[in-house]
Amino acid sequence: MKQNTNSDDPADMRQNNPVSGDVADVATLLERAYLFLEDGAWEKADEYCEKVLDRDPDNVQAYLGKLLSSLHCHTLEQLSKLDTSFEENEHYKKVLRFADPELREKIRDCASAAQKNQILTAGIGARRRQHSTVGRGDQTFRADSELERRRRSRRTVPETHGGIKTEDGSE
Repeated sequence: MKQNTNSDDPADMRQNNPVSGDVADVATLLERAYLFLEDGAWEKADEYCEKVLDRDPDNVQAYLGKLLSSLHCHTLEQLSKLDTSFEENEHYKKVLRFADPELREKIRDCASAAQKNQILTAGIGARRRQHSTVGRGDQTFRADSELERRRRSRRTVPETHGGIKTEDGSE
């Protein structure tokens, strides 16, 4: 008996055409992966991107998802706000390898911005450390001055009756 291959049922279509079934599976898995990214479920997002790569090893969107999850970013735009360079990240390198020119330019711009942010953050951090050291020095100076003031206040002062007492009244 001949099977009816003219069905519009997606399950039948995948069964009769494994390539289109894989494409549908990949799209569904990518959709789930990006939903996990939205939710901040980094490990689940990475897991689903791996499932995509098992079916389609050149899938740039899966590598982008893995990059986002490894850097705990929800979106591509967040990559440019990072203050850590990610140019050595293996997933970044795969995105560059498989990306079309438009995505390649976007991802490079994000990496460049993140690297600039890292440099700025390092500079600000160094200035803050420098200022906090100066601040601690001032506090130390003030504490030393306060200690010296207290020592002076405890010096003995002669009383009229011949006894020697400190300013707080103790002998």
